[in-house]
Amino acid sequence: MNQWIRVLLGAVLALGVGATMSAQAKKLKESDLPEAVQKTATEQGGGAKVMAVWEREQDGGVVYEVDLDVEGHGKGVLIRPDGTLLAIQEEVAFDKLDATVQSGIKSRAGDGKISKVYSITQDGKIVRYVALTDNAGQKGRVIVGPDGAAPAEAKPPAEAKPPVQ
Repeated sequence: MNQWIRVLLGAVLALGVGATMSAQAKKLKESDLPEAVQKTATEQGGGAKVMAVWEREQDGGVVYEVDLDVEGHGKGVLIRPDGTLLAIQEEVAFDKLDATVQSGIKSRAGDGKISKVYSITQDGKIVRYVALTDNAGQKGRVIVGPDGAAPAEAKPPAEAKPPVQ
């Protein structure tokens, strides 16, 4: 679960925040976090179990990633050293999604089996959903906006075929 959270948070930053992340992340102990980051992580976790804590470079500064287990599902939060919340990625049950989002994910997944879905939240709003897929052993991901459509930056030109997921 932690590996998937790290992969998805990397995707969130690459696709949603538009920030360049370094390939290296340093694993930390929760007690190593700055006080403001600990406070934000506690607020976002609501008593959740901390699974892992990471520090990485982003846009020339440090960002902390806190991976949580919230009542059996994954949640990851990205936090600046001053405690500012950048993004939340949280596992969502597919059957709890709006029908248009389910349809958009199924459409983009094609024949692929959908294993997990994560909502990506920034500034208090869901900005996209990321679904992990498996198509005959080929792992992939499908990204749709909050309305189930492909996000603007993920839409291929009209004459191009969509990428195989």
